[in-house]
Amino acid sequence: MISKFRKAQKTKLEKIDLSHEIEEKSKRLADLIANSKNFTCFTGAGLSTSTGIPDYRSTSQTIIKTGAGQYELPPETTDQQKIVFLNETRRQVQAAKPSLSHMALFALMQNGYLKHVISQNTDALHLKSGIPYSNLTELHGNTTIEYCKSCSKMYFRDFRCRVSEDPRNHITGRKCEDTTCDGDLADEIVHFGESIPKDKLVEALTVAQQSDLQLCMGTSLRVKPANQIPIQTLKNKGSIAIVNLQYTPFDEHAHIRIHSLTDQVLVSACSHLNIEIPEYSLKRRIHITRPPLNENSLSLYGTYGNHKNMKLSFMQRIEYFDSHKHIYLNLDKEPFHIPDDYLIMDSTIDDEVEFRIHFYGHNREPYYSLLLPRSSLKELKSQEHLVCDITFDYNKLEWI
Repeated sequence: MISKFRKAQKTKLEKIDLSHEIEEKSKRLADLIANSKNFTCFTGAGLSTSTGIPDYRSTSQTIIKTGAGQYELPPETTDQQKIVFLNETRRQVQAAKPSLSHMALFALMQNGYLKHVISQNTDALHLKSGIPYSNLTELHGNTTIEYCKSCSKMYFRDFRCRVSEDPRNHITGRKCEDTTCDGDLADEIVHFGESIPKDKLVEALTVAQQSDLQLCMGTSLRVKPANQIPIQTLKNKGSIAIVNLQYTPFDEHAHIRIHSLTDQVLVSACSHLNIEIPEYSLKRRIHITRPPLNENSLSLYGTYGNHKNMKLSFMQRIEYFDSHKHIYLNLDKEPFHIPDDYLIMDSTIDDEVEFRIHFYGHNREPYYSLLLPRSSLKELKSQEHLVCDITFDYNKLEWI
């Protein structure tokens, strides 16, 4: 019994290497990355703690600023305090910006080194950073994704999709936008006790098996079946590198073991590879089009600013103003359609109409006023697009 207790305590102890050791090991990691043909990364909650999101297993003695993890709260923590902790964590997830680690992984992929990311995180930060969805396997789901139970169509949102507090109930209350389907939408979060979807697990294991170098970052590598992923790389004679403050059961199998926060290691590794880590910017792309099945109206929708063809529900509400004709229209939910009856196409007038775009405001974003010449709407043909790219200035709290 005592030995089990000591073993449990050992797994929770944090260690941090000396600065020169971290630098030397980061250089070795960079060399491994440079010589790898199929470099992949396996990430856990420790990758996101620098953004303000708590992890799960850090103790109250952690050096991480977010403090004790969800499963290490003091025994005297009341149910009300746990609810406050959970709600604050949810707020942090919505407002979080990708960390230096997230952006470094994006840069490594952009420069052809990193091939795929497997993640246990549900915070959507890899996707926000710019990692293509096709190069990302999120084992436990993504808080901002829901899918149709009938046709499997996926919807990417700028808000938390889960509605129910019952972990067994995944129905969100929204419906599929395909009028021929109208199926129920469900979140894709995998709770403890639930199984990882087979297709995701198979994809992750296959990616790991084909990898000659897997970097495991910010994960205890103790949660099954996800901890089988590095085993696949090792079985295929590949190498694993581990960056984590706490002990992991794979430490003795690691080619490089770094006790450090992830940001410091990846910044150093990218420097040795002469890779510049871009600063994260919140980008949005607004589309105005005439849908093929409803040519007598305008349709407005959004896409990720760094995933040009991936639809994203970031517009909470749209106001339409036509000051010349004294017309006002308020659209308070998707899909956003403006019938031609409201679009007065007078050939003698070529003033501007205004689309006032309202966002969910996780980062205190104000509305954006999109002014368009009336003639540009008049000339818009079926399936043609007017596109507006905007970027949020976090310092000035305005769109540019």
